[in-house]
Amino acid sequence: MRRRELIALAAATLLAGGCSAAGSGSPSSGADGAVGFSGFVGGPGILTQTEDAIKAFNKENPRYEMTFVQGQLNQPPFQQLLTMYASGNVPTIFILDAPDLAKVADKVVDLSDEKWVGEEYPWARQQGTVGGKVLGAPQSATGVGFLYNRKLIEAATGGKFDPSTIKTRSDLAALFAKIKKAGTAPLLVSPLSWSLGSHFLGKLYDAQGDDTARARFVSQLKAGSADLADNKVFNGLMDTLDLMLKYNLNASKPIAGTIETDGKAFADGKAAFWFMGDFQWPMLQAMGVPAAGDGYGIIPVPISDDSSDPWNHKIMATSAFVMAIDKTVNTPAQQKAAKAYIDWYVQSASGQDFMVNKAGGVPAYTNVKLPVSNPLGRSVAAALADNATYSPYMGLPSDHGAVLGDVLVKYMAGKLDRAGVAKAITGYWKSQK
Repeated sequence: MRRRELIALAAATLLAGGCSAAGSGSPSSGADGAVGFSGFVGGPGILTQTEDAIKAFNKENPRYEMTFVQGQLNQPPFQQLLTMYASGNVPTIFILDAPDLAKVADKVVDLSDEKWVGEEYPWARQQGTVGGKVLGAPQSATGVGFLYNRKLIEAATGGKFDPSTIKTRSDLAALFAKIKKAGTAPLLVSPLSWSLGSHFLGKLYDAQGDDTARARFVSQLKAGSADLADNKVFNGLMDTLDLMLKYNLNASKPIAGTIETDGKAFADGKAAFWFMGDFQWPMLQAMGVPAAGDGYGIIPVPISDDSSDPWNHKIMATSAFVMAIDKTVNTPAQQKAAKAYIDWYVQSASGQDFMVNKAGGVPAYTNVKLPVSNPLGRSVAAALADNATYSPYMGLPSDHGAVLGDVLVKYMAGKLDRAGVAKAITGYWKSQK
């Protein structure tokens, strides 16, 4: 997830509790002398589940007493952490998008020697590593692409839906046309800056190639030498966005949707596809989407008409937030307690149950053998197993999603043309130091 701005990813970081003495730098004691510490953990749509998980951790680990930290619903974790660090009131353990981990590298504990590091999948370890040190533990894996409703698609086309047949933008356009002809809206495009700016526009950098090619492209953007008007990836991505907007359920009011209204529309079968991530599963399940079977899944976002283009065949997969431990104001005893929470999360039966069954996560650890509990997660897990995923570019600034996501929202509203989008992207990067 842009991991990147993954939080924004879900438009909300639903966490609870209150930063208090447990993160003030002074020793904190819980009931019966237990070490008190605070946790800014969880994720979108799983507030109650996370509260229950912390209760289970405290019960199973009486030497520690973890309290929940309340987060803001409309602000990425990193931005909230900046305020916490400025005040000196920092939670012991916190989540943030993986690209932001490097920005707090001097403030967090080196976790390289922890047992769970050896259990991480290589891609997960990479996203929690800065300067050769493991500084973050992934909560789970998450994928972004087009969520789909198999029943709607098959009812519209009169045949079985095979996701692998969507190899190009034209394949997708033909399917959208069939679905619309049958009287169903092909898809939902949510006017959310975090989604458009991080997850959709992120592919502009991802699809430039390997890490070296991505870094070179960003350097050219900063230098003002990148010509987006002639950039194949940029134009392919915008062509796909134009296709999406053409078939959008909310085409007549393109910027009226919210995460809740669009989620409800998708859950109610008002559209066959939704550009989003599997991290929205808890919300969809609460709205009645069944967990059993393969009636829902996720497919890649094609950006060309070349059937051999690898970027047409892979979904973006990343860590659904990484957990890090503060060392600047939290005591060694509190840091040890936070490490115990991560151990519990990865190694214990109840921690794994929270990860997979309660939170609906796709495990980022090889020792977690529980089957994924929902169809979107199973789709992501299958893509990971088939090497049909890619990791996102990790160098996006923390405000990228908000700033350039707003640019794409204006494009959706007809207030900017493609040249205006290119100009805004170029101007944004030229202003970066």
